[in-house]
Amino acid sequence: GVIGDTDTSANTLLVEKSDDDYQSFQTMGTIDLTSPIKTLTRGGAYLSRVIRLSNTNSRPTRLQAFTAVVK
Repeated sequence: GVIGDTDTSANTLLVEKSDDDYQSFQTMGTIDLTSPIKTLTRGGAYLSRVIRLSNTNSRPTRLQAFTAVVK
């Protein structure tokens, strides 16, 4: 998930992963930035993974932190 401002208009954050050192990325899903709790579940198991967050709309996006729960 992310910690950041809650938007008042439609705004999503694309979450992608790479398990091969930035060679290729696969989409994991999107995070709704209008939601009070901004999370994406079921990220899978991995030893070393790169996460890429992107936003392609014109809405302002201010994030404070990226969070992950490791079990």
